[in-house]
Amino acid sequence: MAGCESGMSLGGLTPESSWQDLAEFMIASPPVINVLWLVDHLGFKERIHGAGMFYLNVIPAFPKDKFNPILCVIRGKDLLHKYVENRRIEKVYYLDRGKYDPLTFFDLVQIIRKEKIDILHLHGFGADNFGRLARVFFKIPTIVHTHDPAVYYPWFQRCLDRILAPCVDSALAVSRSIRSATAAKRKILLEKIEVLHTCTPLEDFKSATPSEVSVTKKELGIGLDYKIVTTVARLFEQKGTEYLIRSLPAVLEQFPKTILLVVGDGPLRGDLEALTRDLKLRKSVIFAGHREDVRRILSVSDIKVLPSLWEGTPLTMLEAMAMGKPIVATTVDGIMEVLRDGETAFLVSPRDPKALAEKILKLLTNEKEAVRLGLNAMAESKKYDVGFCVGKLERLYCALFESRRRS
Repeated sequence: MAGCESGMSLGGLTPESSWQDLAEFMIASPPVINVLWLVDHLGFKERIHGAGMFYLNVIPAFPKDKFNPILCVIRGKDLLHKYVENRRIEKVYYLDRGKYDPLTFFDLVQIIRKEKIDILHLHGFGADNFGRLARVFFKIPTIVHTHDPAVYYPWFQRCLDRILAPCVDSALAVSRSIRSATAAKRKILLEKIEVLHTCTPLEDFKSATPSEVSVTKKELGIGLDYKIVTTVARLFEQKGTEYLIRSLPAVLEQFPKTILLVVGDGPLRGDLEALTRDLKLRKSVIFAGHREDVRRILSVSDIKVLPSLWEGTPLTMLEAMAMGKPIVATTVDGIMEVLRDGETAFLVSPRDPKALAEKILKLLTNEKEAVRLGLNAMAESKKYDVGFCVGKLERLYCALFESRRRS
C-alpha cells in the first residue's frame, strides 16, 4: 500500500488559488470534471442528518458546464430519497449495501468505469475504505471528508486507516478540532487536511413576516404573548438537550410565559419527556418532533440554544445566524470556531444548566442586546453560504485534476 502515496505537486494551482488562476485553468482544461460523492448514508431511520443536508445543499450548486457531481449512497434507496428529488440532483446511485460489505467495492468499480470518474470525494467510514481501495487500482485523486470527531471508532477501522492512510490526496474537516482528530485517529497527514466548515443556502433563511410568525405560533398552540426558546437537534446525548430542560425552571421564575420548543427526534425522547414531567414542566415544553419547515420554526423563536457536548459545525446554528436570531451555545468544537462570545452569541460551558439560564434571561430582559447579537450573527453568517463552500471545492477539484493530468 505504500505505493499509493502520489507525491504529486499541484502544478501551481491550489485550493487557495485566486479566481483568475481558476478561470485560466478551466479555459485550458476539458469541459467537465466528473466527481463521485461516495457517502455511507443520508441519515438515520428516515431522518436526514447534518452531513446529508450538506451533500444535498452543495451538489446542485456546482456549475454544470464545468463539474458533474454524482451522488452514490452505499445504503439502499429509502424515504430520504425525497430530499434528493427536491434538490433535483440529476444522477444518484444506491448500492443497497452495508458500509463494510466487500461487494460495495465491485459496485464502485463499475460506477467509476461507467461514469469515467476523475475525483473521488468520500464521506464516512465505508466510503473512505472502499474509495481509498479504488484509489490503489485507478489512481484517481481521492478526498476524505470528515464530519465528526469519530467518537465511535472500532478497532478494525483503526487498522484499515493505518493501511490506507497513504491513499489520500487531500482531506477536509468541518472544524479545526475535527481536523486535529482526523490527523490523530485516521493517520492522515495534518498538512493534507483543510478546514471546510459546513455551509447552507442562506437565501432560504430570510426573516419571516409578522403574519407568518402569528400563523406558526397558532399552529404550535403557543400564545402570541409567549417567548419561545428553541433547540433543533437529534435527541442524542451529544446534543445536551437534558441540560437545556434543566435550565428552564430558573427562566420560568422570571418569565413564566416562556415555552421551550424542542424540535427533533431520537432515542432519548422518552427520557427527556419524563424529565419534563419530573420537573413539572409539561406545560412549558413542546416536543415538536422532526420538522422539515425549520425556517418557520426559527421564525417564531426568540432565542436559539445549542447546548451541545461536542459538535462539528451544526447547520441549525448557521440557519439561526442567517435569520438574525440571538444564540446561546456551548464552548465546544466547531461552535467556538464560528461564534464569538459577547459578539455573535453568548457562550457557556457544556453541562451547565445554571449558565444557560443566566444567558437566556439576559437576552429576555435586554431586547437591545438580543437584537445586537442577532444582527452580528447575521453578518457573520455570510461566510458560510453554500456559494463560498462550492467555490473552495471547485478550486480543490481543479488542483487535484491538474495534478493527475500533469503526472
